[in-house]
Amino acid sequence: MTFSRRPRRAYRTAATVAASVLTVSLAAAVAAPASAAPADRSDLPLQTQIIGGFWDGVRPLLDVQNPADDKTFYEVPEELGDTGVADLAPGTVLRERTFNYHVATLEVPVKVTQVLYVTTDALGANETNVTSIVHPPTKSDGNVISYQSFYDSANPLDNPSRMIAGNLSLGGLIPAFETSFLVPAPALGHPVVVADTQGKDANFAAGPAYGTATLDSLRAATAAETSPITPTDQIGLFGYSGGAIASNWAAIRAEEYAPEIEQRIVGVAQGGVLVDPRRTSPTPATVSSGPVWSDWR
Repeated sequence: MTFSRRPRRAYRTAATVAASVLTVSLAAAVAAPASAAPADRSDLPLQTQIIGGFWDGVRPLLDVQNPADDKTFYEVPEELGDTGVADLAPGTVLRERTFNYHVATLEVPVKVTQVLYVTTDALGANETNVTSIVHPPTKSDGNVISYQSFYDSANPLDNPSRMIAGNLSLGGLIPAFETSFLVPAPALGHPVVVADTQGKDANFAAGPAYGTATLDSLRAATAAETSPITPTDQIGLFGYSGGAIASNWAAIRAEEYAPEIEQRIVGVAQGGVLVDPRRTSPTPATVSSGPVWSDWR
C-alpha cells in the first residue's frame, strides 16, 4: 500500500489556507496585549541591537495565552510522586485530551488529540513531551503522516502543541503557518502526528533527542485511547529544515530505538537539510561576520 497522490484541488486549498493563516496571525497581533520592557543590549554589536530591538517591538503584539488551555496538562502528573517518569517506558501515555484545532488562536472544526508521553532526552534520561494528533474528518485510511515542525525556537512556549491549543507567540507563528501544509493530509484520510520535536525545554538542534521525541510520539499516538491510529498503520515522516533534523534522526535511530515503529515506516521526506556554508558559499574563503552570516571559524 502506498500513500495516494494529492489532487490539485488539495493544493489549491492549502494555498488558500496559507494566506488565511497569515491574515489571521496579523489580526491576532493587533488584538494582543503588551508585555515586558525590552532588554538592554548596549554592549552588543550594532547589528544585534537593531535586530533585537525590532523583535522586542513585535514580540509583545504576538503574546496571547488561551485561558482555556490547562497548563498543568504539560506537567508530570502529581500521582507519579518523586520518581516522576524515570522508571516508565518511552512512549508511555501519561494523559490525553481532545479538542478542536486552533490556527493563530482561532478555533476550527478539526478534531485533535493531544498526548503527554514519556520520551528520552539527548543524554538518555526520561522526560515528558507532548504530541498532537490531527484526526481526519472521516475514518482513517491507515496511512499516517508524522509531520516534524521547523519552529526552531529555544522557547518552550513556541512548541507546536501550545499553538494548536490556542496560544500564540512570535515563534509560534511558524506552527500556525505550517497548518497550510497539513490541510491536504487529513482531507485525504491521513491522521497527522505533530510532536514537540525539540522537547519540553525546546533544546534546539539536539538531533538524537529530536529523533526519540518523534519515535516516542508515534508510540504514544498509537497507544492513546482517543487516537485514530492503530498498530498496523503505515507511517511516512515529513520535515523541512529543523523538521528535517527530527525526521532524519528518527529514521537513523528507529531500528535500534523503536523497531516496532521502524517496521511501519514506509518513507521519509526531508528538505532544507544542514550544510557546511564553507562548501556552499560562492566565496567560501570569505565567509565571516556580516548582515547574513555570523563569524564562521
